[in-house]
Amino acid sequence: MMITTPRTAICQTCVTTALIGTTALLLQFQQPSETRAEPQQNETTDGLDDSIDRIAFEVTQSLGDRPAFVIWLFDESGSVTTRRTKVIERLQQLYPGGKRPHLLYSAVVGFGQDVHFLTPEPVDNFPSLNAAADQLKQNDSGVEMVFTAVVNSLDHWKNFLEEMKPVDVSIVIVTDERGDDSDRLEDAVEACRENNVRVFCLGNASLFGKEKGFVRYTYPDAYSEMIPVDSGPETAFPDVLDLTIWPHPSRDEVNRLSSGFGPWALERLCAASGGRYFIVEDTATQHFARAAVAKCMPDRNSLAEQQRGIEANAARRALVEAAQVFSRNYAWQPWTMFRADTPSTLRAELAEAQKTVAVLDDRLAQAEKTLRAGLDDHDQLTGTRWQAAFDLALGRVLACRARLDSLKSELARMKASPAEFENTENNTWSVRSVKDATTDRNQQAVLAITLLKRVATNFPGTPFTFIAEAGLRLEVGRVAP
Repeated sequence: MMITTPRTAICQTCVTTALIGTTALLLQFQQPSETRAEPQQNETTDGLDDSIDRIAFEVTQSLGDRPAFVIWLFDESGSVTTRRTKVIERLQQLYPGGKRPHLLYSAVVGFGQDVHFLTPEPVDNFPSLNAAADQLKQNDSGVEMVFTAVVNSLDHWKNFLEEMKPVDVSIVIVTDERGDDSDRLEDAVEACRENNVRVFCLGNASLFGKEKGFVRYTYPDAYSEMIPVDSGPETAFPDVLDLTIWPHPSRDEVNRLSSGFGPWALERLCAASGGRYFIVEDTATQHFARAAVAKCMPDRNSLAEQQRGIEANAARRALVEAAQVFSRNYAWQPWTMFRADTPSTLRAELAEAQKTVAVLDDRLAQAEKTLRAGLDDHDQLTGTRWQAAFDLALGRVLACRARLDSLKSELARMKASPAEFENTENNTWSVRSVKDATTDRNQQAVLAITLLKRVATNFPGTPFTFIAEAGLRLEVGRVAP
Protein backbone atom coordinates (compact mmCIF):
# COMPACT_ATOMS: atom_id res chain seq x y z
CA MET A 1 0.00 0.00 0.00
CA MET A 2 0.91 3.59 -0.34
CA ILE A 3 1.82 5.74 2.63
CA THR A 4 2.98 9.30 2.76
CA THR A 5 5.65 9.94 5.35
CA PRO A 6 7.34 13.25 6.12
CA ARG A 7 10.98 13.83 6.96
CA THR A 8 13.01 16.63 8.38
CA ALA A 9 14.78 19.13 6.16
CA ILE A 10 18.03 17.29 6.92
CA CYS A 11 16.68 13.76 6.54
CA GLN A 12 14.07 14.29 3.82
CA THR A 13 10.52 12.89 3.61
CA CYS A 14 8.19 10.75 1.46
CA VAL A 15 5.11 8.97 -0.08
CA THR A 16 4.55 5.19 0.41
CA THR A 17 3.50 2.25 -1.71
CA ALA A 18 3.07 -1.33 -0.86
CA LEU A 19 2.95 -4.31 -3.01
CA ILE A 20 -0.47 -4.44 -1.53
CA GLY A 21 -1.15 -1.06 -0.08
CA THR A 22 -4.18 0.88 0.88
CA THR A 23 -4.73 3.68 3.33
CA ALA A 24 -2.61 6.79 3.19
CA LEU A 25 -1.20 7.76 6.58
CA LEU A 26 1.40 10.16 7.83
CA LEU A 27 4.38 8.66 9.63
CA GLN A 28 7.61 10.02 11.05
CA PHE A 29 10.77 7.96 10.50
CA GLN A 30 14.51 8.34 10.44
CA GLN A 31 16.77 8.20 7.42
CA PRO A 32 18.23 4.64 7.29
CA SER A 33 21.96 4.26 7.37
CA GLU A 34 23.47 3.76 3.93
CA THR A 35 26.68 2.26 5.30
CA ARG A 36 27.44 -1.03 3.59
CA ALA A 37 29.51 -3.65 5.35
CA GLU A 38 32.56 -4.84 3.50
CA PRO A 39 32.09 -8.31 2.01
CA GLN A 40 34.03 -11.00 3.82
CA GLN A 41 35.59 -14.30 2.82
CA ASN A 42 33.10 -17.05 3.64
CA GLU A 43 32.84 -20.79 4.04
CA THR A 44 31.14 -21.24 0.65
CA THR A 45 34.42 -20.65 -1.22
CA ASP A 46 37.00 -23.33 -1.94
CA GLY A 47 39.78 -21.23 -0.42
CA LEU A 48 43.04 -20.56 -2.23
CA ASP A 49 45.29 -22.96 -0.29
CA ASP A 50 42.80 -25.83 -0.41
CA SER A 51 42.23 -25.25 -4.13
CA ILE A 52 45.95 -25.33 -4.92
CA ASP A 53 46.32 -28.50 -2.84
CA ARG A 54 43.53 -30.14 -4.81
CA ILE A 55 45.05 -29.09 -8.13
CA ALA A 56 48.46 -30.32 -7.00
CA PHE A 57 46.93 -33.71 -6.27
CA GLU A 58 45.17 -33.82 -9.65
CA VAL A 59 48.18 -32.85 -11.76
CA THR A 60 50.65 -35.17 -10.04
CA GLN A 61 48.55 -38.36 -10.04
CA SER A 62 50.10 -39.58 -13.29
CA LEU A 63 53.73 -39.22 -12.22
CA GLY A 64 54.00 -42.87 -11.32
CA ASP A 65 53.68 -43.96 -14.97
CA ARG A 66 54.21 -40.90 -17.17
CA PRO A 67 55.43 -37.28 -16.97
CA ALA A 68 53.07 -34.38 -16.32
CA PHE A 69 53.06 -30.85 -17.75
CA VAL A 70 51.27 -27.92 -16.11
CA ILE A 71 50.83 -24.60 -17.90
CA TRP A 72 50.24 -21.80 -15.39
CA LEU A 73 48.24 -18.95 -16.98
CA PHE A 74 48.46 -15.83 -14.81
CA ASP A 75 46.16 -12.84 -15.28
CA GLU A 76 48.52 -9.82 -15.21
CA SER A 77 45.89 -7.41 -13.85
CA GLY A 78 46.83 -5.45 -10.75
CA SER A 79 43.83 -6.77 -8.84
CA VAL A 80 45.25 -10.32 -9.08
CA THR A 81 48.73 -9.44 -7.74
CA THR A 82 48.17 -10.83 -4.24
CA ARG A 83 46.57 -14.02 -5.56
CA ARG A 84 49.40 -14.58 -8.03
CA THR A 85 51.99 -14.15 -5.29
CA LYS A 86 50.27 -16.61 -2.97
CA VAL A 87 49.85 -19.19 -5.72
CA ILE A 88 53.51 -19.00 -6.73
CA GLU A 89 54.67 -19.29 -3.10
CA ARG A 90 52.59 -22.43 -2.64
CA LEU A 91 53.78 -24.05 -5.86
CA GLN A 92 57.01 -25.04 -4.14
CA GLN A 93 55.11 -28.02 -2.72
CA LEU A 94 54.97 -29.50 -6.24
CA TYR A 95 58.77 -29.88 -6.21
CA PRO A 96 59.58 -31.51 -2.85
CA GLY A 97 62.97 -32.82 -3.95
CA GLY A 98 64.04 -36.41 -4.30
CA LYS A 99 63.61 -38.60 -7.33
CA ARG A 100 60.32 -39.41 -8.98
CA PRO A 101 59.63 -42.06 -11.63
CA HIS A 102 58.78 -39.21 -14.02
CA LEU A 103 59.29 -35.45 -14.15
CA LEU A 104 56.76 -32.72 -13.52
CA TYR A 105 57.22 -29.95 -16.07
CA SER A 106 55.81 -26.45 -15.75
CA ALA A 107 55.47 -23.37 -17.95
CA VAL A 108 54.52 -19.82 -16.96
CA VAL A 109 52.35 -17.64 -19.20
CA GLY A 110 51.11 -14.14 -18.47
CA PHE A 111 48.05 -12.74 -20.20
CA GLY A 112 46.34 -9.41 -20.47
CA GLN A 113 45.82 -7.64 -23.77
CA ASP A 114 48.71 -9.81 -25.04
CA VAL A 115 50.04 -13.25 -24.18
CA HIS A 116 53.57 -13.54 -22.74
CA PHE A 117 55.52 -16.81 -22.64
CA LEU A 118 57.91 -16.49 -19.72
CA THR A 119 59.51 -19.95 -19.88
CA PRO A 120 61.17 -20.44 -23.28
CA GLU A 121 61.26 -24.16 -22.47
CA PRO A 122 59.24 -26.03 -19.82
CA VAL A 123 61.02 -26.17 -16.46
CA ASP A 124 61.19 -29.04 -13.96
CA ASN A 125 62.14 -27.26 -10.72
CA PHE A 126 60.69 -24.56 -8.49
CA PRO A 127 63.56 -22.00 -8.67
CA SER A 128 63.20 -21.82 -12.47
CA LEU A 129 59.42 -21.58 -12.22
CA ASN A 130 59.68 -18.85 -9.59
CA ALA A 131 62.21 -16.89 -11.66
CA ALA A 132 59.87 -17.00 -14.64
CA ALA A 133 56.94 -15.82 -12.51
CA ASP A 134 59.02 -12.84 -11.36
CA GLN A 135 58.95 -11.60 -14.95
CA LEU A 136 55.15 -11.25 -15.02
CA LYS A 137 54.17 -7.83 -16.31
CA GLN A 138 51.49 -5.44 -15.04
CA ASN A 139 48.53 -5.27 -17.38
CA ASP A 140 46.91 -1.83 -17.25
CA SER A 141 44.84 -2.24 -20.41
CA GLY A 142 41.79 -3.68 -18.63
CA VAL A 143 41.69 -6.43 -21.27
CA GLU A 144 42.19 -10.12 -20.44
CA MET A 145 42.58 -12.50 -23.40
CA VAL A 146 42.30 -15.70 -21.38
CA PHE A 147 40.89 -18.05 -24.05
CA THR A 148 43.42 -16.81 -26.57
CA ALA A 149 46.11 -17.61 -23.98
CA VAL A 150 44.82 -21.19 -23.70
CA VAL A 151 44.82 -21.73 -27.47
CA ASN A 152 48.18 -20.04 -28.00
CA SER A 153 49.83 -21.97 -25.16
CA LEU A 154 48.86 -25.35 -26.57
CA ASP A 155 50.03 -24.27 -29.99
CA HIS A 156 53.30 -22.85 -28.57
CA TRP A 157 54.22 -26.16 -26.91
CA LYS A 158 52.75 -28.57 -29.45
CA ASN A 159 56.21 -29.91 -30.39
CA PHE A 160 57.06 -30.49 -26.73
CA LEU A 161 53.77 -32.30 -26.19
CA GLU A 162 54.40 -34.45 -29.24
CA GLU A 163 57.90 -35.37 -28.11
CA MET A 164 56.83 -36.17 -24.53
CA LYS A 165 53.91 -38.47 -25.35
CA PRO A 166 52.46 -39.94 -23.31
CA VAL A 167 52.24 -36.88 -21.02
CA ASP A 168 49.49 -35.71 -18.66
CA VAL A 169 48.74 -32.04 -19.48
CA SER A 170 46.85 -29.51 -17.34
CA ILE A 171 46.26 -25.78 -17.59
CA VAL A 172 45.70 -23.72 -14.43
CA ILE A 173 44.22 -20.24 -14.89
CA VAL A 174 44.67 -17.68 -12.11
CA THR A 175 42.32 -14.72 -12.59
CA ASP A 176 39.49 -12.71 -11.00
CA GLU A 177 37.55 -11.88 -14.18
CA ARG A 178 35.75 -13.67 -17.00
CA GLY A 179 38.01 -12.72 -19.93
CA ASP A 180 37.30 -10.45 -22.88
CA ASP A 181 37.64 -12.93 -25.72
CA SER A 182 34.77 -15.36 -25.15
CA ASP A 183 34.47 -15.58 -28.95
CA ARG A 184 37.52 -17.91 -28.64
CA LEU A 185 35.88 -20.12 -26.02
CA GLU A 186 34.97 -22.96 -28.36
CA ASP A 187 38.43 -22.77 -29.96
CA ALA A 188 39.88 -23.28 -26.48
CA VAL A 189 37.47 -26.15 -25.73
CA GLU A 190 38.40 -27.88 -29.00
CA ALA A 191 42.15 -27.37 -28.45
CA CYS A 192 41.91 -28.89 -24.97
CA ARG A 193 39.94 -31.87 -26.24
CA GLU A 194 42.36 -32.51 -29.09
CA ASN A 195 45.31 -32.50 -26.69
CA ASN A 196 43.51 -34.26 -23.83
CA VAL A 197 44.10 -31.25 -21.56
CA ARG A 198 42.22 -30.50 -18.34
CA VAL A 199 41.66 -26.89 -17.33
CA PHE A 200 41.43 -25.71 -13.73
CA CYS A 201 40.70 -22.14 -12.72
CA LEU A 202 41.32 -20.23 -9.50
CA GLY A 203 38.76 -17.46 -9.83
CA ASN A 204 35.93 -15.46 -8.32
CA ALA A 205 32.25 -16.16 -7.87
CA SER A 206 29.86 -14.27 -10.13
CA LEU A 207 27.13 -12.14 -8.64
CA PHE A 208 23.73 -13.65 -9.31
CA GLY A 209 22.53 -12.66 -12.77
CA LYS A 210 25.00 -9.80 -13.14
CA GLU A 211 27.94 -9.07 -15.41
CA LYS A 212 29.80 -6.96 -12.85
CA GLY A 213 31.32 -8.16 -9.62
CA PHE A 214 33.72 -6.59 -7.14
CA VAL A 215 37.31 -7.25 -6.13
CA ARG A 216 39.58 -5.53 -3.66
CA TYR A 217 42.31 -3.51 -5.35
CA THR A 218 45.31 -2.36 -3.35
CA TYR A 219 47.21 0.68 -4.64
CA PRO A 220 51.01 1.16 -4.31
CA ASP A 221 50.43 3.39 -1.25
CA ALA A 222 48.60 0.47 0.45
CA TYR A 223 45.17 2.11 0.12
CA SER A 224 42.61 -0.43 -1.00
CA GLU A 225 39.01 -0.35 -2.20
CA MET A 226 36.41 -2.59 -3.83
CA ILE A 227 36.32 -1.98 -7.58
CA PRO A 228 33.88 -3.36 -10.19
CA VAL A 229 35.19 -6.01 -12.57
CA ASP A 230 33.72 -8.23 -15.28
CA SER A 231 33.32 -11.44 -13.28
CA GLY A 232 29.94 -12.65 -14.54
CA PRO A 233 27.32 -13.58 -15.34
CA GLU A 234 27.09 -17.26 -14.46
CA THR A 235 24.85 -18.06 -17.44
CA ALA A 236 25.34 -17.88 -21.20
CA PHE A 237 21.96 -16.20 -21.71
CA PRO A 238 20.28 -13.81 -19.25
CA ASP A 239 17.62 -15.47 -17.10
CA VAL A 240 17.27 -12.96 -14.24
CA LEU A 241 15.40 -9.67 -14.58
CA ASP A 242 17.20 -6.77 -12.95
CA LEU A 243 14.30 -5.38 -10.94
CA THR A 244 15.07 -3.59 -7.71
CA ILE A 245 13.18 -4.14 -4.47
CA TRP A 246 11.73 -0.69 -3.89
CA PRO A 247 10.68 1.61 -2.25
CA HIS A 248 13.88 1.26 -0.20
CA PRO A 249 16.73 1.14 -2.76
CA SER A 250 19.34 1.94 -0.11
CA ARG A 251 18.36 -1.36 1.55
CA ASP A 252 18.05 -3.36 -1.65
CA GLU A 253 19.45 -6.75 -0.63
CA VAL A 254 19.14 -8.42 -4.02
CA ASN A 255 21.87 -6.55 -5.89
CA ARG A 256 24.89 -8.44 -4.49
CA LEU A 257 23.88 -12.06 -4.13
CA SER A 258 26.39 -14.78 -4.86
CA SER A 259 25.43 -17.08 -7.71
CA GLY A 260 27.60 -19.84 -6.25
CA PHE A 261 29.27 -20.26 -9.66
CA GLY A 262 32.04 -18.64 -11.67
CA PRO A 263 31.57 -16.79 -14.97
CA TRP A 264 29.89 -19.02 -17.54
CA ALA A 265 32.59 -19.20 -20.22
CA LEU A 266 35.36 -20.21 -17.79
CA GLU A 267 33.06 -22.69 -16.05
CA ARG A 268 32.24 -24.23 -19.45
CA LEU A 269 35.92 -24.53 -20.40
CA CYS A 270 36.74 -26.27 -17.12
CA ALA A 271 33.73 -28.60 -17.30
CA ALA A 272 34.17 -29.46 -20.98
CA SER A 273 37.83 -30.38 -20.44
CA GLY A 274 37.23 -32.51 -17.34
CA GLY A 275 38.72 -29.92 -14.98
CA ARG A 276 37.11 -27.69 -12.40
CA TYR A 277 36.50 -24.04 -11.60
CA PHE A 278 37.55 -23.27 -8.01
CA ILE A 279 35.93 -20.27 -6.31
CA VAL A 280 38.67 -18.75 -4.17
CA GLU A 281 36.96 -15.41 -3.51
CA ASP A 282 33.31 -14.43 -3.24
CA THR A 283 32.68 -10.75 -2.46
CA ALA A 284 28.89 -10.97 -2.46
CA THR A 285 26.98 -9.80 0.60
CA GLN A 286 24.78 -12.91 0.67
CA HIS A 287 25.94 -16.50 0.12
CA PHE A 288 24.20 -19.84 -0.30
CA ALA A 289 25.02 -23.45 0.53
CA ARG A 290 26.57 -25.32 -2.36
CA ALA A 291 24.18 -28.24 -2.17
CA ALA A 292 21.26 -25.84 -2.64
CA VAL A 293 22.65 -23.83 -5.56
CA ALA A 294 23.82 -27.02 -7.28
CA LYS A 295 20.17 -27.79 -7.98
CA CYS A 296 20.01 -24.64 -10.11
CA MET A 297 23.28 -25.13 -11.98
CA PRO A 298 23.58 -23.13 -15.22
CA ASP A 299 23.66 -25.00 -18.52
CA ARG A 300 27.27 -25.87 -19.45
CA ASN A 301 26.50 -26.75 -23.09
CA SER A 302 27.82 -24.60 -25.92
CA LEU A 303 26.08 -21.41 -26.98
CA ALA A 304 24.84 -23.12 -30.15
CA GLU A 305 23.33 -26.03 -28.20
CA GLN A 306 21.68 -23.69 -25.71
CA GLN A 307 20.34 -21.50 -28.49
CA ARG A 308 18.63 -24.52 -30.03
CA GLY A 309 17.03 -25.33 -26.68
CA ILE A 310 15.79 -21.76 -26.30
CA GLU A 311 14.30 -21.70 -29.79
CA ALA A 312 12.51 -24.99 -29.11
CA ASN A 313 10.66 -23.76 -26.01
CA ALA A 314 8.45 -20.66 -25.85
CA ALA A 315 8.95 -20.25 -22.09
CA ARG A 316 12.74 -20.15 -22.47
CA ARG A 317 12.49 -17.71 -25.37
CA ALA A 318 10.16 -15.47 -23.39
CA LEU A 319 12.41 -15.47 -20.32
CA VAL A 320 15.57 -14.61 -22.25
CA GLU A 321 13.80 -11.85 -24.17
CA ALA A 322 12.35 -10.30 -21.02
CA ALA A 323 15.68 -10.54 -19.19
CA GLN A 324 17.44 -8.80 -22.07
CA VAL A 325 15.05 -5.84 -21.77
CA PHE A 326 15.75 -5.54 -18.05
CA SER A 327 19.50 -5.79 -18.38
CA ARG A 328 21.72 -7.44 -15.79
CA ASN A 329 23.36 -4.19 -14.72
CA TYR A 330 20.55 -1.65 -14.49
CA ALA A 331 17.77 -1.95 -11.93
CA TRP A 332 14.75 0.07 -12.99
CA GLN A 333 12.93 1.85 -10.18
CA PRO A 334 10.48 4.71 -9.76
CA TRP A 335 11.04 7.88 -7.78
CA THR A 336 10.57 7.35 -4.06
CA MET A 337 11.62 10.73 -2.63
CA PHE A 338 9.85 14.06 -3.26
CA ARG A 339 10.92 17.54 -2.15
CA ALA A 340 8.10 19.66 -0.83
CA ASP A 341 9.66 23.01 0.12
CA THR A 342 6.67 24.60 -1.60
CA PRO A 343 3.44 23.18 -3.06
CA SER A 344 4.66 23.95 -6.58
CA THR A 345 7.96 22.11 -5.96
CA LEU A 346 6.09 19.04 -4.77
CA ARG A 347 3.68 19.08 -7.73
CA ALA A 348 6.58 19.39 -10.17
CA GLU A 349 8.38 16.45 -8.59
CA LEU A 350 5.21 14.36 -8.51
CA ALA A 351 4.60 15.14 -12.19
CA GLU A 352 8.10 13.93 -13.11
CA ALA A 353 7.58 10.85 -10.95
CA GLN A 354 4.35 10.08 -12.83
CA LYS A 355 6.26 10.17 -16.12
CA THR A 356 8.87 7.74 -14.77
CA VAL A 357 6.16 5.42 -13.48
CA ALA A 358 4.41 5.47 -16.86
CA VAL A 359 7.61 4.51 -18.69
CA LEU A 360 8.46 1.77 -16.19
CA ASP A 361 4.94 0.37 -16.24
CA ASP A 362 5.01 0.28 -20.04
CA ARG A 363 8.24 -1.74 -19.97
CA LEU A 364 6.83 -4.05 -17.33
CA ALA A 365 3.65 -4.48 -19.36
CA GLN A 366 5.75 -5.57 -22.34
CA ALA A 367 7.70 -7.98 -20.13
CA GLU A 368 4.45 -9.40 -18.74
CA LYS A 369 3.06 -9.88 -22.24
CA THR A 370 6.28 -11.57 -23.33
CA LEU A 371 6.38 -13.92 -20.34
CA ARG A 372 2.70 -14.80 -20.51
CA ALA A 373 3.25 -15.84 -24.14
CA GLY A 374 5.59 -18.51 -22.82
CA LEU A 375 3.17 -19.98 -20.29
CA ASP A 376 1.89 -22.65 -22.71
CA ASP A 377 5.35 -24.23 -22.76
CA HIS A 378 5.98 -23.80 -19.04
CA ASP A 379 5.30 -27.45 -18.24
CA GLN A 380 7.87 -28.50 -20.85
CA LEU A 381 10.68 -26.56 -19.19
CA THR A 382 13.52 -28.92 -18.46
CA GLY A 383 16.09 -28.16 -15.77
CA THR A 384 15.22 -26.71 -12.39
CA ARG A 385 17.02 -23.45 -13.11
CA TRP A 386 14.74 -22.61 -16.04
CA GLN A 387 11.68 -23.37 -13.91
CA ALA A 388 12.90 -21.23 -11.02
CA ALA A 389 13.96 -18.37 -13.28
CA PHE A 390 10.69 -18.26 -15.23
CA ASP A 391 8.44 -18.31 -12.16
CA LEU A 392 10.55 -15.70 -10.40
CA ALA A 393 10.60 -13.42 -13.45
CA LEU A 394 6.83 -13.44 -14.02
CA GLY A 395 6.11 -13.23 -10.29
CA ARG A 396 8.35 -10.17 -9.88
CA VAL A 397 6.96 -8.42 -12.96
CA LEU A 398 3.39 -8.89 -11.74
CA ALA A 399 4.35 -7.79 -8.23
CA CYS A 400 6.03 -4.64 -9.55
CA ARG A 401 3.03 -3.79 -11.69
CA ALA A 402 0.68 -4.25 -8.74
CA ARG A 403 2.85 -1.98 -6.62
CA LEU A 404 3.08 0.57 -9.42
CA ASP A 405 -0.73 0.72 -9.50
CA SER A 406 -0.58 1.59 -5.83
CA LEU A 407 2.08 4.22 -6.48
CA LYS A 408 0.13 5.77 -9.37
CA SER A 409 -2.90 6.23 -7.12
CA GLU A 410 -0.89 7.79 -4.34
CA LEU A 411 0.99 10.14 -6.68
CA ALA A 412 -2.28 11.33 -8.19
CA ARG A 413 -3.84 11.82 -4.75
CA MET A 414 -0.85 13.74 -3.42
CA LYS A 415 -0.66 15.89 -6.53
CA ALA A 416 -4.37 16.79 -6.35
CA SER A 417 -4.41 17.35 -2.61
CA PRO A 418 -0.96 17.46 -0.99
CA ALA A 419 -0.90 16.46 2.66
CA GLU A 420 0.50 18.93 5.13
CA PHE A 421 3.48 18.32 7.38
CA GLU A 422 2.76 18.08 11.06
CA ASN A 423 6.30 19.27 11.68
CA THR A 424 7.03 22.44 9.73
CA GLU A 425 10.74 21.56 9.60
CA ASN A 426 9.96 18.61 7.32
CA ASN A 427 10.41 19.23 3.59
CA THR A 428 10.30 15.84 1.84
CA TRP A 429 7.94 12.91 1.32
CA SER A 430 9.15 9.38 0.68
CA VAL A 431 7.65 6.04 -0.32
CA ARG A 432 7.03 3.16 2.07
CA SER A 433 5.30 -0.22 1.80
CA VAL A 434 2.34 -1.00 4.02
CA LYS A 435 0.29 -4.18 4.13
CA ASP A 436 -3.40 -4.04 3.35
CA ALA A 437 -6.28 -6.43 2.96
CA THR A 438 -7.15 -5.85 -0.71
CA THR A 439 -4.73 -8.36 -2.20
CA ASP A 440 -7.31 -11.04 -2.85
CA ARG A 441 -9.16 -8.62 -5.14
CA ASN A 442 -6.14 -7.88 -7.32
CA GLN A 443 -5.56 -10.64 -9.87
CA GLN A 444 -2.01 -9.45 -10.65
CA ALA A 445 -1.14 -9.56 -6.98
CA VAL A 446 -2.72 -12.98 -6.47
CA LEU A 447 -0.76 -14.59 -9.33
CA ALA A 448 2.43 -12.78 -8.25
CA ILE A 449 2.16 -14.16 -4.73
CA THR A 450 1.37 -17.66 -6.06
CA LEU A 451 4.47 -17.67 -8.28
CA LEU A 452 6.80 -16.19 -5.66
CA LYS A 453 5.61 -18.68 -3.05
CA ARG A 454 6.13 -21.53 -5.52
CA VAL A 455 9.73 -20.44 -6.04
CA ALA A 456 10.30 -20.17 -2.28
CA THR A 457 8.84 -23.65 -1.74
CA ASN A 458 10.52 -25.47 -4.63
CA PHE A 459 14.00 -23.91 -4.57
CA PRO A 460 14.92 -23.32 -0.91
CA GLY A 461 18.32 -21.94 -0.06
CA THR A 462 18.95 -20.44 -3.50
CA PRO A 463 19.22 -16.84 -4.75
CA PHE A 464 15.88 -17.37 -6.51
CA THR A 465 14.15 -17.98 -3.19
CA PHE A 466 16.03 -15.14 -1.50
CA ILE A 467 14.63 -12.68 -4.05
CA ALA A 468 11.16 -14.24 -4.00
CA GLU A 469 10.97 -13.96 -0.21
CA ALA A 470 12.21 -10.37 -0.32
CA GLY A 471 9.35 -9.59 -2.70
CA LEU A 472 6.81 -11.36 -0.52
CA ARG A 473 7.85 -9.29 2.50
CA LEU A 474 6.54 -6.27 0.62
CA GLU A 475 2.86 -6.93 0.13
CA VAL A 476 1.54 -6.97 -3.44
CA GLY A 477 -1.57 -4.95 -4.12
CA ARG A 478 -3.13 -1.56 -4.66
CA VAL A 479 -4.25 1.53 -2.74
CA ALA A 480 -7.86 1.34 -1.65
CA PRO A 481 -10.06 4.30 -2.56
